[in-house]
Amino acid sequence: MTRLMSQTQVKGGPSLEEQDQKAGKAADDFLEYYLYHQIYFDRSLCDRLQAFNGKLYDGWVAFRMSKSPTIDSGAHRNERSQAAWKAISEDLPMIRREIESAFRSLLGQKTL
Repeated sequence: MTRLMSQTQVKGGPSLEEQDQKAGKAADDFLEYYLYHQIYFDRSLCDRLQAFNGKLYDGWVAFRMSKSPTIDSGAHRNERSQAAWKAISEDLPMIRREIESAFRSLLGQKTL
């Protein structure tokens, strides 16, 4: 998602369409895996995983809408693009760190 929504794209790299399809598939795979395995996690971790999925989805939808010329004017597309980038680049890393910490605890790693 971060690569897809980045303002700078690698020359000669995958097209935005290819990146969009890959990011959407990865998000779907994450949700499918989570839904199948959520029974093994405590409620707090499930809440964080659901929050992670929600931010992924919100960012992806906002990004896709920002690229649609039929949805909004240019100013609204820019706002949606910025909202998508914020969700992916600022909000998700914080939630991800919380999830990683919860998994480390589940695996028995002691904090120093």
